[in-house]
Amino acid sequence: MKYKNILFDLDGTIVKSEKGIFNSIRHALKEYSFENISDEKLLPFIGPPLIDSFQKEFDFNEEKAMEVVGKYREHYSETGLFENEIYNGIEELLNQLHEKCQLFIVTTKPQPFAEKILAHYDLKKLFKKIYGPTFDGKHNDKRELMHFALEDSNLNPSDCLMIGDRFYDMEAAAVNHVDALGVLYGYGDKKELLESGALTTASNAEEILAFIKQR
Repeated sequence: MKYKNILFDLDGTIVKSEKGIFNSIRHALKEYSFENISDEKLLPFIGPPLIDSFQKEFDFNEEKAMEVVGKYREHYSETGLFENEIYNGIEELLNQLHEKCQLFIVTTKPQPFAEKILAHYDLKKLFKKIYGPTFDGKHNDKRELMHFALEDSNLNPSDCLMIGDRFYDMEAAAVNHVDALGVLYGYGDKKELLESGALTTASNAEEILAFIKQR
């Protein structure tokens, strides 16, 4: 097997997370007179840093966006954090891969939240290390975050595979000379993933494993 290290995104790749994220965004925005926000309006929030999404989707300036992110985190840390589902077959996939290679998380979700989610579902033990931004915004850019992860864990990019569901994951891998596999059961689509650098795509856990075994 070519890959000694598998880097996973979290939201849209390991966990189906929109319920907790959407509920927490709506809770935060209530104080600013935003009501009845559709799921479609909130889908772009899954993947990129929240502060960027609040500025882009609601035209907030940076100061106001940071304030709303604070309100979001208050709710998310108490409730939304645990409103997730593990995608079908992913736990079994992780257990199989854990026997053959090192597993890592590289996510734009704040690292403390990512660790709590994985611990809640008894998956944290399967990962060598979990990488995510700090609450003050350090490592918010996924390209920079992946660079940090590779250096911090002394990983050779040619031995690594990034698995994710959005173009942010594919672009971060490409910039860091890491192979990338896009998953279609998350929040991106095939065109987005292939155009941003995915070698190919997988529709489920079985196809992920088949791709890795073939390399």
